[in-house]
Amino acid sequence: MADQAECAAEEQNNELVLMTAMYERDLELFFSGELIPDVPPPRNYSVKLEISGSIVELFVSVPVLYPIVEYPSIRVSADCEEFEVNELNAYLRSWLHKQELGEPLIAQLIEELRGELHSFTSRRAPDGCGGSMSSGETVRSEYDDKFARYWILSHHMYSQAKRHEVVKQAKAHGITGFSTPGKPAVIVVEGDASLVQDYWSYIRTMSWHKITLMEQEFVPSSRKDFLRFSCFKELCFDAGGDHKKVDIAEVRKLLEENGLEKHFRNLYNM
Repeated sequence: MADQAECAAEEQNNELVLMTAMYERDLELFFSGELIPDVPPPRNYSVKLEISGSIVELFVSVPVLYPIVEYPSIRVSADCEEFEVNELNAYLRSWLHKQELGEPLIAQLIEELRGELHSFTSRRAPDGCGGSMSSGETVRSEYDDKFARYWILSHHMYSQAKRHEVVKQAKAHGITGFSTPGKPAVIVVEGDASLVQDYWSYIRTMSWHKITLMEQEFVPSSRKDFLRFSCFKELCFDAGGDHKKVDIAEVRKLLEENGLEKHFRNLYNM
């Protein structure tokens, strides 16, 4: 583990040196989330890119063992009137996770973004729309200044890899809630609306027998009391002793404890 971390840190530093050289004026470093003593935080940065006259921004969160055994979390922000941003993010994440680990991937990802961005031109954009944003213009979307909670139902979730990814991506996106492995499986996520939507866009691209967004809630981000969970956890409510069947009575109890019992019947399509 120590050798992997040391090697990963060296690769991350080399990539950051390269990114700084290539995008010196448009690269911003920042930290997000809770800083834990003696544990290096994810290295986060964003890069503004001009592609064929349009401005897009790539946000990158780098885990400790990237690029040796872990992938980075990425999100692209762009004008939603000009591009199908959710579809673009889903495509880029799918592309990223098909690449072989062992060497930095962000420069390759940027090249893929440059080559494929035109394929995600918004169907809402007017004909002949060049869409270039003026300097200083703020990109806004239907998810700005909102909290969201998504209620997701899956036919089942047994795979350890899939269970790990569901939790890992929620934490990488900085959103809270819970998941219940087994059959039927549920994923409940809440937080910044754009991050919740990005999470759903990614999760739905994974291999599922069936997965459905049963309900969406949106409130102004001033409603701090809307958020009911302090972190994201996997909760095992085992009804059969073999970790296959979920005890939905325990799920109902959890929702009642958090003042969310009214969503129970809709979540399970009762």
